[in-house]
Formats: sequence, structure tokens, C-alpha cells
Amino acid sequence: MRAHQCERELLSDHATLARLAAEVGLPATEVTEVLASDRFAEEVRDDEALAPSWASEPSVFVSTGASASAVRSLPTSSSR
Repeated sequence: MRAHQCERELLSDHATLARLAAEVGLPATEVTEVLASDRFAEEVRDDEALAPSWASEPSVFVSTGASASAVRSLPTSSSR
């Protein structure tokens, strides 16, 4: 998240992702191979199918360290 939000890195760029992965200790060769393939495509599509049913609100941290956040399930078309 730091790379995207603070350093404004383009996370859709495979070279950027490979570099960031190497920085955290992932094997560069495997990362490059995965990015060039559809090895995890089914898992990604499954996650994407679930995404519309969740909504979240950002957390807000105040000086006391308290956190106010919410994640709630939204009704799906089949549950309306």
C-alpha cells in the first residue's frame, strides 16, 4: 500500500510488481512467471465475484489511538 499511496507506484505495471515482490523476499523468477501467466486467474475471478457484496469505509485514527471503521455486507440482487 505504501508503494501505491505514498510513492505513487503503478501497481498494474509488471516490472514494478516484480521489483516490489523482490524487495519483500519473493523469488523474482516465480513472480515474473506468475505475472506472465493465468496461473491464479480462477482464484482472482472467484474473489472478484465476491467483491460487490462487501462495502467498507476507511478507518479514522484519532490521537487517542481509537479506531472507527465499518465493514458491512450489502444485500445482493438475490437477497432483495
